[in-house]
Amino acid sequence: ALALWLYARKYKLNFWLLASLIVPGLALAQAIGRWGNYFNQELFGYPTNLAWSVPIDLINRPFAYLSEQYFHPVFLYELLGNLLIFIILIIIHLIIIRKVTSYELRVTSYKLLVICYLICYSFLRFFLEFWRIDETPVIFNLRFPQLISLIIILLSLIYLIYLFLSNKSAKFNP
Repeated sequence: ALALWLYARKYKLNFWLLASLIVPGLALAQAIGRWGNYFNQELFGYPTNLAWSVPIDLINRPFAYLSEQYFHPVFLYELLGNLLIFIILIIIHLIIIRKVTSYELRVTSYKLLVICYLICYSFLRFFLEFWRIDETPVIFNLRFPQLISLIIILLSLIYLIYLFLSNKSAKFNP
């Protein structure tokens, strides 16, 4: 995001427009990238006997789970979640952004799309962290990525409220 902001600033481009063009593809790319986690046997969760569980080679299992063979495919949950986010972003683009005619509201629509991505992905990541068994710092009884996700959701919601209040006079009703 920082590199995109610097690029937009250097070439005098609208950061929100560029970001709104990137986030649907980013969600799709993240979904595709999760297949790498499958092939590398990464990003799996607790042991399970569910029909869609994945076998993990002994060498890739955490020490505490050496006797287990099948695990939650957290990579698959994230893949499906990212595909859902991609679809949501495309629908928002088709329903809202394409229908807006004024420049001010169009920029607000770009912001809305980016904020929607941030909220959706952070929400997904927050809940997927409950299934993950890899080691990560725990702060306030939450895994560190969960804490970051909550902060992103909170800041995004605050900014979203600000957007709606500041555009109330322009009748921005998505």
